[in-house]
Amino acid sequence: MIELSVCIPTYNFGRFIGETLAALEKQLDANTEIVVYDGGSTDDTAEVLGQFSRRHPNIRYHRAEARGGIDNDIEALLRLARGSYCWLVSADDIPVPGALALIRKELQGERDIYLLEHTACDIDMRLLGLYPLFSDLQGPADFDFSSAPQRLAYFASARTTEPFFSFLSTAVFKRVLWDERKVAESIRGTCWIVAGHLLGALRDGCSARYTGHCAIHKRGDNDSFMDQGIVNRYRIAIEGFRHVGETVFGAGSAEAAHIRRVLRAELRMRHLLQARLQALRDPQRESLALLERLVRMHFDDGTTAGSLRTFAALHTPRSVLELMSLARGPRRLWRRLTIALNRIRHPGGRAAP
Repeated sequence: MIELSVCIPTYNFGRFIGETLAALEKQLDANTEIVVYDGGSTDDTAEVLGQFSRRHPNIRYHRAEARGGIDNDIEALLRLARGSYCWLVSADDIPVPGALALIRKELQGERDIYLLEHTACDIDMRLLGLYPLFSDLQGPADFDFSSAPQRLAYFASARTTEPFFSFLSTAVFKRVLWDERKVAESIRGTCWIVAGHLLGALRDGCSARYTGHCAIHKRGDNDSFMDQGIVNRYRIAIEGFRHVGETVFGAGSAEAAHIRRVLRAELRMRHLLQARLQALRDPQRESLALLERLVRMHFDDGTTAGSLRTFAALHTPRSVLELMSLARGPRRLWRRLTIALNRIRHPGGRAAP
């Protein structure tokens, strides 16, 4: 009997997925499988997967003939899973040593959802640091979402959108929880089908455990949603994720308000100003009109502070934006220093096992 399915959707990540699979292969047992769903890759993904699937019967590979989009790929992938629990893993991230044993131990508690921590790394897997999900939880915590106070406490504690399932590898969940959950058709195509299913489970009263354990190293600087430009990437985040929260809980709900809060915490003024500069520099690729709509949606919350942020994001002169762009140099230097310090703390220099 398969207890845990590690489910990996991929598209043209042949460069990275070998490291992901190598880290997982070392940790497999008879009760765990790896299922990879390839959304029609045109790179060497099939060759890389062939090496692993021939070597291990519990690594299964399915390739679609044509690209169907991340939401369709994830739903197709989970239909292939045989485990009682599923862990969706990004094809360019690397599970830590012992991650599967840690998860299998947690599953004995039979919660509906388990929440995992991760590190933040650059594209070469050089460690930048931890990226905690919550602002005030220092260790494991259990939640009963049939209790309105517990649900609201969970939402209020969220530091980022990740407790709301924006990051693929955050949650391990019962497959039946996914199978029984119907999502609104308007959520399909937003790129947030996982949030649609699992936020629906929270709304309906499932149980969850925040493990407090780091299970995966997250590769940065490799955003697959950037293929149509930065403004469209922010549309996916601001418009798409906000739509999921408001569809599941209602636009006027406290839960949807917390989702909007953490979106603003993740996408700050500097991000929108950088996007505006890109739109001014490259109007053929980046839509200034779309960005202006997103800014109003994101910042203009009816408060004076929101109105001021909206005005600044829409009307800061290009000359000032160019100067701010030049000032990004010190931030890049600080990031390189952070990497160097972490290499001292973690000999070997990479987060990969």
